[in-house]
Amino acid sequence: MATSSSGSPNPSRVRTSDFKSRVLHVAQTSVYLVKLQPPPAVASFLSGRGLNYALSGPDIELACTQTSLPGHQLNTIDVMNDYRGVSEKMAYRKQYDNLAFTFYVDHDYDVVQMFEGWIDYIAGHTLTENQYINQYASYRMNYPEGTGGYRCNSVFVTKFEKDVGARKSGSQSKLDYTFVGAYPLSINSTPVSYAQSDVLKYTVNMTYIRYVMSRKGRGGPGSATRVSPYRFQESGSTSGGSNNTAPTPPNGNPTPSVDPTARRQGVARDANGFLIR
Repeated sequence: MATSSSGSPNPSRVRTSDFKSRVLHVAQTSVYLVKLQPPPAVASFLSGRGLNYALSGPDIELACTQTSLPGHQLNTIDVMNDYRGVSEKMAYRKQYDNLAFTFYVDHDYDVVQMFEGWIDYIAGHTLTENQYINQYASYRMNYPEGTGGYRCNSVFVTKFEKDVGARKSGSQSKLDYTFVGAYPLSINSTPVSYAQSDVLKYTVNMTYIRYVMSRKGRGGPGSATRVSPYRFQESGSTSGGSNNTAPTPPNGNPTPSVDPTARRQGVARDANGFLIR
């Protein structure tokens, strides 16, 4: 990719084969995993209500039909007239969006019991259901941390592709999102009716302190097909020789010259780590 003296890109042609190898190998939305393991105190409380997370948890997580890769934004403050006629925005805080999980409801309503029980534990509803039918029953919220806490660091979303783990051509890349201090904040109302029957779905909204994203296993044996825009160009010289001088990228670090034989064998890489064709 040629650049102008100011650093902006100049228009250039891209071959169809290069476009396909560099752009069209895209990620799919339907391949992901979630893990929603409650903290020990909550798991013990759920067990007393007849839900064993160790047995039912994997099926509940597999029934998650929709979620989102989390989003966030920077909160800013307006700064006026530090320079005459200039208004600026200065970032002062990072804000995270709540995360929604939608589940298919199983025949035994385990997913309903799990999140209703988790929220009941947060709210201190530790008595039996019948005791709370009394209109004068009260409750006291539990503390979020400690041995009896309701927040956890064991809520995960993992994004990967269908060919993950393939021995020869599969990509080993995946994204792991770890949610710190997560717990369910609300449960959406779920309509039921005598209209045409459909699968019952259940949506839970979770809040958290922050998330940590980790990209693991970049690339694989068959994924190093991108060509650097500053790749070595071997062009014939009118004097009968070849020009082995590599162009200089915008960062000012020249790409080292490469032996043409090694380049043709597909084993050379440029300064950016891309395979040189």
